[in-house]
Amino acid sequence: MKALKKYLEKREAAITALLRKDIRSYDAPTVHTLRVEIKKVNAFLHLIFYAVGDFNRKKIFKPFKAIFRQAGKLREVQVEEAMLKKYAFNSLLTEYRRDLKKLGLQEQKDFYSILNRKLVKRLKKNFHKIYPIVSEADKKKVTQYLKKKQKKIEKLATKNTLQTAELHKLRKWLKELEYNRNSVGIKEPKSRSVKANTLPILLGKWHDCQVLIRHMEKVTKDR
Repeated sequence: MKALKKYLEKREAAITALLRKDIRSYDAPTVHTLRVEIKKVNAFLHLIFYAVGDFNRKKIFKPFKAIFRQAGKLREVQVEEAMLKKYAFNSLLTEYRRDLKKLGLQEQKDFYSILNRKLVKRLKKNFHKIYPIVSEADKKKVTQYLKKKQKKIEKLATKNTLQTAELHKLRKWLKELEYNRNSVGIKEPKSRSVKANTLPILLGKWHDCQVLIRHMEKVTKDR
């Protein structure tokens, strides 16, 4: 499928460009964009694995996962700092803010330590392992995968009550479906696109609040 190959080429170009940026320019939006691109690769690999099923998906994704995890730690601190700046007065939680700043600097240092030419080469090598596999993808199985994903989402979303873990799962599945629909060129009609995007946005805001609450609870217990 040409659409899948073209989509993968876009992901490779985007991630390579981000990793080659000057580390001093790695602000919060850049870190977020990098994580989103890696999420797209992960969702894509799940789709291709279903359609082909004869390659080591976890091994190929391993170097992506390393940078994704560390970028996630840095991203959580950045989100928390932004929320505190927006909702709390400067005179409040001064000690907590100071500790958060220190944590952010450490996570940033650890993140930068991973960004090197060796990583870029390894990711490029793994990207090139995916291309031959993509050419073997069966169109019917790709469509089947997307339909199954849609049904799983609908089943979970229609439950009367959702636990925290289920909300996280729903948020993840919605994004994966969106990415993979885009990978084959499927777009929501304009009449449905606004509604389709509302839930992921709300779940994203909820997730950011969960990050802040979880970290504050941890700090409170430690003290």
